[in-house]
Amino acid sequence: MDNLVLYFVIYTILTSFFFVSIIGYGKLFSFFIKTDYNVFETYKNLNFITGLIIVGFISLILNFFTGLDDMISSIIILIGLFFYCINFFYLKKKSKEIKHILIVSLIAVFVSFYTIPNDDFNYHFQTIINFKKNLVFDILHERRISYNSHWLLINSTYFLTFFPASIFIISSILYSGTLYDLNKRYKKNFNDTNSLILIYTALVLIFLVGVLNEIKEYGTDFTGQLILFYIIFLFLDFTLFKKFEDKKNIFLIILLLSFFSISIKISNALILIVVFLIFLNIKKLNINKVLFYTLSTLPIFFWMTHNYIISDCIIWPIYQLCFSNTQQAINEMMFIEKFAKGDITGKHNIDGLLWITKWFETHSIKILEVYGIYFVIILLPFLIFYFKNFKNKTIILHKLVKKINIRSTYFIFFIIIVLMNIIWFFKSPAYRFGVFYNLNLLLIIVSPLWFVIFDLNRNFCKKSIKYLLFFALIFFFINNFNKYNKYVDRYGYDWPNIIGDKLIEPVNN
Repeated sequence: MDNLVLYFVIYTILTSFFFVSIIGYGKLFSFFIKTDYNVFETYKNLNFITGLIIVGFISLILNFFTGLDDMISSIIILIGLFFYCINFFYLKKKSKEIKHILIVSLIAVFVSFYTIPNDDFNYHFQTIINFKKNLVFDILHERRISYNSHWLLINSTYFLTFFPASIFIISSILYSGTLYDLNKRYKKNFNDTNSLILIYTALVLIFLVGVLNEIKEYGTDFTGQLILFYIIFLFLDFTLFKKFEDKKNIFLIILLLSFFSISIKISNALILIVVFLIFLNIKKLNINKVLFYTLSTLPIFFWMTHNYIISDCIIWPIYQLCFSNTQQAINEMMFIEKFAKGDITGKHNIDGLLWITKWFETHSIKILEVYGIYFVIILLPFLIFYFKNFKNKTIILHKLVKKINIRSTYFIFFIIIVLMNIIWFFKSPAYRFGVFYNLNLLLIIVSPLWFVIFDLNRNFCKKSIKYLLFFALIFFFINNFNKYNKYVDRYGYDWPNIIGDKLIEPVNN
């Protein structure tokens, strides 16, 4: 028990150091990239995310010359701490900053300490070790290793082999920082008239707290999708298609987030539909802006260069982007598509629409498990409100129709989300590839009901969100307390299941 307490203390301190270090790089970014709106204060986790982008870019360059061993990792961490200390010295509200660091760090520790690794951890871990030990030129092509998620490269930078639990830290910080931002944002919006961003942030917060609350779920699949939510926050909060060119450098930040999420997982590429739509609404476009925006492609360019060196493909396993290993890439893409469409054996025919029945057999239970109770819970406040005010049902229905008219921002957002889900469903309809798309579709269907409540009885809306968050927190605490016993049953008392560069096999399969 004494060793466990000591390990917990060290883990907490290290989490705070990593958080502060990465924010240090993010603060450096925000110092040079000014915005008309203080977006880095509105969404404080953007400092962390842009810090990750800078660290990832540095790591990509360094890996051409060296492995990202503990010495390199320590130097990168210390430089980030140095940048942060300089910025902290000039802060006016130091106590507020310290409070933010402590809250996010403690939530991150709580959700990740004694976490169970996800099912993909075995080969993700091998990729992390490869970057730790080798130059990119020495990493050999292998079907799973060659996926080369940028998140794994960054994780390698912040994985200290002498303290194996460090491998879970940055994922947990990204998650906890997102919770902090959403909680802060939805509270602020009760004083605004923008019901769309209020309802959206509140319902996403409830989902992340009550449903997607185990860090074992956050491999390369959901970390990138968390970043996609920030693109939508910026899209709704700062753009709304009106006078977008006046929002200085917001589009640059959206580009960086988009490319970063794609380099984490290629299935996030559908977000480019949103990015392209925003780009079309930039009216004052000149050569300087185009060149400035082009700079945001540098990280993904070097990531693609890494991919090419490892697999001879710009993006593995998209065979159209391969210069060799083409047949292997074709086979891999076929396997992924079959698996996503419900054929876990890879032996069935997925031509035409024959696969849909199989997809429902294999995926429907998981999807209902994830979204079913959540959908009922977020629908319940409107049903209560409707029947409580049944005499005014005509007013309620009139408000509902007005909110979803074809000229509204809501309707444009609806069309985008539907298009994303159609592409997802017919190309790679696996649950883990589509959480962002599926959740947004669900929210865009339910949101008008919440708009009506907000307009007619804001106090009822506020109380409803509070109650839903309370119930979501119950699930949050239950899942995160139970994970300790789950881990012990599976691996024993030593956490994590890592010794050197090897994984301990489960005690009980």
